[in-house]
Amino acid sequence: GLVFDKWIVSGGGAEIVRENDATTTFIMPPANVTIAATYKLAPYAITVSGGKAYNGDGELISEAKSGDTVTVVATVPEGKVFEKWNVISGGVTVTGNTFTMGAADVEVTAEYGWIDVTVAVTGGTASDGTNSGASITTHYGTTVTLTPADAATGKVFDHWNVKAGGVTVTDNAFTMGTANVTVEAVYADVDYTVTVENSGNVTVSALSIEDTMISGIKLHKTELAPGESDTV
Repeated sequence: GLVFDKWIVSGGGAEIVRENDATTTFIMPPANVTIAATYKLAPYAITVSGGKAYNGDGELISEAKSGDTVTVVATVPEGKVFEKWNVISGGVTVTGNTFTMGAADVEVTAEYGWIDVTVAVTGGTASDGTNSGASITTHYGTTVTLTPADAATGKVFDHWNVKAGGVTVTDNAFTMGTANVTVEAVYADVDYTVTVENSGNVTVSALSIEDTMISGIKLHKTELAPGESDTV
């Protein structure tokens, strides 16, 4: 765990040319010379996937010496939550978000989980390709497809009204964000055109319309001459 640091002259007054080089030279003075090699703890590499490493002073680091306390801070992607640190190599134990550096290079990886978010649909269903129903649990980034329920008699599906979640529905689909989503299907009245034509050769009177599907249809005219028509 030690590496060469520098040469120290403790007697003789010699001047070392490069005191930090493991192999160096000096000019011999007219006296006995005492020189000692000194050593220091070797730094070891720190590799953090999904985060960064800091020393005790809060400085960003990529290496540390044996015995140093290292703090790892996860960079959490949007829509996810940090779960734990996985030690790939180095034999350290991460407690909370710190570990004590050993005598080996260290590699740790941040592990994340999805944040669960929900989709609630009134008047239809939602599907993310795995889950489907009027209410589903999914996660950030998924594509959710909406299907309106069958329209009531005289109604037709018109659009989706997003009540919560801030998503934009395009072609019955949207990309899930980080908030729960509530949407409702909006239906509009169906516009019908009814035409009554007298194709005979006598005048028809006391005309009226009865429709089992739609009530309250009234003609503009209650009497039609031959070839005459009325549209409502």
